[in-house]
Amino acid sequence: MMLFWRHGFEGVSVAYLTEALGVAPASLYAAFGSKADLYKEALELYLRRVKVQATYTLETDRPIRETVGELLKSAVLSVTDDEAGIRGCMISVSMLFHAPDKAALAEHVEQLRRDWQTRIASRLQRATDVGELPASPGADAWACYLVSLMQGMGIQARDGTSRDALMVVARLGFTTMFGPPGAFDQFV
Repeated sequence: MMLFWRHGFEGVSVAYLTEALGVAPASLYAAFGSKADLYKEALELYLRRVKVQATYTLETDRPIRETVGELLKSAVLSVTDDEAGIRGCMISVSMLFHAPDKAALAEHVEQLRRDWQTRIASRLQRATDVGELPASPGADAWACYLVSLMQGMGIQARDGTSRDALMVVARLGFTTMFGPPGAFDQFV
């Protein structure tokens, strides 16, 4: 997972993978079928790593202000987690550009991004249905906004932006949705 996260799918050769894993190419293919299949497994491992807090956040019935505040905070913490030595979001930057013969793999990653946005929209729609959010601009528009913000923070983190600076960005995003950031500050 770390090699793909650091270098992307195209940036990791089979030779590099087999050297890092200490296996022969035949063993790699026997275990995973293809480099693309190994990449999909690495993406799933990454998703399990980052999804726990985000899933919990989206599945609670806490007020939407708390949910969005916690979602933005956890996004910043996730993309600036230096424990792995790699900053940014593996899914956000994954397969943005690819060789024509990798279109199916790129579609798989695009679907992962769409699924995340759909899950956020679903939670925002529940908040709209109970009157916590106004009907306009709508749950889908707010979900697109939040995902755009989180993906942008992931890219900024990859480029070296500090956790503190990204918390300011998250606070601005929260303020855009809900007004004064007082409620956001309880999550920081």
